[in-house]
Amino acid sequence: MKKTAIAIALIMTTSSAKAVLVNGSTLSIGEGSFFTMGGGTVVNAPGFDGQFITGHQGLVLGTIQTPSGSHSGAINGTENPTIDNPWIFFNSTGMSGTESNTNVLSASGNTATVDLSGWVIAWDGLDSAAGVPTVPIGSGAWFGTTTDGVAQVTCGFDCGDGDTYSLLYSATALPDPNTCINCSTLYLLNLTGTISAVPVPAAVWLFGSGLIGLMGFACRRKAI
Repeated sequence: MKKTAIAIALIMTTSSAKAVLVNGSTLSIGEGSFFTMGGGTVVNAPGFDGQFITGHQGLVLGTIQTPSGSHSGAINGTENPTIDNPWIFFNSTGMSGTESNTNVLSASGNTATVDLSGWVIAWDGLDSAAGVPTVPIGSGAWFGTTTDGVAQVTCGFDCGDGDTYSLLYSATALPDPNTCINCSTLYLLNLTGTISAVPVPAAVWLFGSGLIGLMGFACRRKAI
């Protein structure tokens, strides 16, 4: 009986472990997600003080997602987005991306922190795939309790699969080395959506159920 209880506890621990934000999970980008430029906290003039954004792949934690194909003018289908779909800012096309892994730094209950120190914007032809530096937005936190290079994530329940989330991140866009547009501009990112978590491998569940079966068989033999 004691061994059976241990086996059940093992499975319960595995089950609860999946309900924490982990690398490999995807944060979809839902309606109402946005970024601002210039120190604002809401978008009042889309395309000028910020922009509403929609998801492409979403933010895949623990990976690098580098977009390419930004350019001047309107969106024309030549872009190669990763995290979000192309958007317009000051009459040029841009996309969000990362140039270092977006690792989960901490996770407990319904909160987590994520490394966004490699967060960048490919905009108006500025993207690394074209050999031109992107606009780095990985430091210079300025809003609330945010810290340099770290995004704060708050979930609706436990950050497990299908749970809702909100992500808050602030930084300072460093000077554009070519034109110095948006030099040292305050940037705020606010994402909302749902989480697609990494599933627990089927082998783990099979191992656990098999273990319980063996324990039960052993108990029956002992009783006989």
